[in-house]
Amino acid sequence: MDQGHFDYRVVSEESDDLDFKKLVPCPHCKKPIPQDATMCLYCGQESVWRKKSPWVTIVVALLIVALLILFLGSS
Repeated sequence: MDQGHFDYRVVSEESDDLDFKKLVPCPHCKKPIPQDATMCLYCGQESVWRKKSPWVTIVVALLIVALLILFLGSS
């Protein structure tokens, strides 16, 4: 590809399968956007959602295992 030309056929398009039934507010402009959008349709800012901490899942799993061991060990 030449430096001065941009080939739009080479660029992969973002999926059009955005779920408009599940809208959340944009973290920047607070307008409703699809939950799985990678950028805001209004302000153009990237949608960075906080991921849930894996520690919560690990602690809950360990508590369940400990309770199962206590329950099965006492019978």
